[in-house]
Amino acid sequence: MVYRVHPSRNCRTDRQTRPGAHPIPDPALAPGHGRVPARAAGRASTLRRTLLAGASCLLLATMGLTIDLSRTPVNGTALAGERPSSMSVPGTGQRSPSTSSTSSAVSAPARTTALGSLLEHRAAAVSAEDRDAWLSPVDPAARAFRQTQGLVFDRLLRLPIVSWEYRVAGAGEPLPAERSARLGGAAFLMEVQLRYRLEPDTQDVVRTQFLTVVRRDGNWYVSSDADGKTERDPWDLGPVTVETGTRSLVVSVDPDRGAAQDLAEDLDAAAARVDRVWGKDWARTVVLLVPGDREHMAELLGRADTDSLDQVAAVTTGPMWRDPAGVLPPRTADRIVVNPEVFEDLNEIGRRVVLTHETTHVATRATMTAAPPLWLEEGFADYIAYLGSGLSDRAVVRDARAEFARGTAPVGLPEVEDFEPERGPIASAYAEAWAACDLIARTVGKDGLLRFYRTASDPTVARTGDEPVDVAFRAVLGTSQDDFEDRWREYLDSLVR
Repeated sequence: MVYRVHPSRNCRTDRQTRPGAHPIPDPALAPGHGRVPARAAGRASTLRRTLLAGASCLLLATMGLTIDLSRTPVNGTALAGERPSSMSVPGTGQRSPSTSSTSSAVSAPARTTALGSLLEHRAAAVSAEDRDAWLSPVDPAARAFRQTQGLVFDRLLRLPIVSWEYRVAGAGEPLPAERSARLGGAAFLMEVQLRYRLEPDTQDVVRTQFLTVVRRDGNWYVSSDADGKTERDPWDLGPVTVETGTRSLVVSVDPDRGAAQDLAEDLDAAAARVDRVWGKDWARTVVLLVPGDREHMAELLGRADTDSLDQVAAVTTGPMWRDPAGVLPPRTADRIVVNPEVFEDLNEIGRRVVLTHETTHVATRATMTAAPPLWLEEGFADYIAYLGSGLSDRAVVRDARAEFARGTAPVGLPEVEDFEPERGPIASAYAEAWAACDLIARTVGKDGLLRFYRTASDPTVARTGDEPVDVAFRAVLGTSQDDFEDRWREYLDSLVR
């Protein structure tokens, strides 16, 4: 399953979500077959906080005007023809423009600048680790929201945050009169982008927030983030345990620190396995999020549907920037998000397979200038995941046998929709994709499979009318996709019978 954001004017950013859906490929991965016991907590966290001084710099883009609040005074400044008057921004020592007490009288530039001041203050509070400064712009009348924000800040202190900033995405709209009346002042719903990086990231993570801003008694406050569809991170959903390994960062809602340590060690081992095949040309540090349940997982992924997640053990998702000129390396901020309701029922082999599969996605996305066909992406990740697992080839393709038993053997390599759990069972698509990559490796060796993958991910190799994967079939295998699919069906048939 792949979600892509359309290219921006001067770069390409993909947000992709891939199922690491390992519908358990063999009964040996089910409970009761060697589950790894959780070890007791005891290893001290090695988090290193490197907060940039520039984190408080806020850029506001609204109505064609860019305002850098770190350099633009707001005291007594007229904006867009508005008559200036004074109004304090709580906790900032600044003044912002005001008009009358009604929502309609507060101009868009005025409320945008006011919110910008509040958010600049909050970004600086994260950099300074100042809880009081973080809470000072929060509406004192919104007691539950204020309490939640205090808890969120306490959780943020556990994270290795490199940068944190906000950008106002629009002028906002007045809230309904009834809602404004309950808030006791002129109230607006404002769209905001939170942009942050953790230590392993080479690209900003962007979260869209909808903040309720109210002007009351001459002050501006942030009163809620629940009047719109605000995107969440684990620390927004509950207490978090944060653990680091040599190659990993685990953010888990599970209070069992020992479990988080185990996951960090498992991820370190997965990253080493990926290095042995893919190489070391990637950031080589993996971020793993462990939500509390399937509903929280869906919320972190921005999905309304939760039923289809019962097929998914984990997904890799995150923003990816690619240089349109193909000169600069990609920048990513990938997250592996596990489904606790599936993942906890896997034993040692199952967890190894899932984590190695997803770590392969993190590594390939960090270096590829274009995405290959999804069957190749998923099959290659499974190929690395199953290397050295001890599972037989017949066990790996167990889920494809059901297709053959029903007389519905695949006609061609799996399509994108075959990997979408919303459309139905996806286990056979993964088995078929693995078999394709395994056949390539048996034909031209593991290094040949790597050349095939890299060629199929390089748009510069294709002539007009060609796809990179067509070039890969000709250049690496000396054949066409149609001829390869004939061999692949025979190979798959030999494995499932």
